[in-house]
Amino acid sequence: RDGKLHLKPFLPNNWTKYAFRLVFRGHVLEVSVDGQGAHVDLISGEPLVIDLLGQDVELTK
Repeated sequence: RDGKLHLKPFLPNNWTKYAFRLVFRGHVLEVSVDGQGAHVDLISGEPLVIDLLGQDVELTK
């Protein structure tokens, strides 16, 4: 949306955690979700600002 990646990951009932990787405009990101919340790591690419659960988060290596 508006050139920015927006993520709203959640933990489904009966799951303890999950993780996945995605590519967004040449950036490789890893998203992990557990009982403590959601976290996104920049695996490759230049620094990037995303919207994670309604908050801007700057990702750097």
